[in-house]
Amino acid sequence: VGGSSDCEDEVSGRSKKHKSSSRSKK
Repeated sequence: VGGSSDCEDEVSGRSKKHKSSSRSKK
C-alpha cells in the first residue's frame, strides 16, 4: 500500500492533472 500513499499525495497536489491517472491506478 506504499504506492497508494504516494499516489494520493500527488493527486492532492495535482488532483486535476493526475486525477484520471490516479483513479485508474487505484
